[in-house]
Amino acid sequence: MLGNLFKESGVVRQLTETASNALMYIVVILLGTSVGATTSAEAFLNWDTLKIVALGLVAFAFGTRQAYCSVRLCVR
Repeated sequence: MLGNLFKESGVVRQLTETASNALMYIVVILLGTSVGATTSAEAFLNWDTLKIVALGLVAFAFGTRQAYCSVRLCVR
């Protein structure tokens, strides 16, 4: 959201790129680390969490396959 504000104002190009790309990745890593550090193994490693991770992997695989097929068909 902050990156979009910078982009729409059009004042600082490099600040816009940093806020919309690198800063977003840094915040995600810090949030993931803080949540992971405070979660106990019993709360994290259960069947519900493993099912969510498995469904995410399946969704990622289908999305990747669909993108590959779409690009491959468009090239022909």
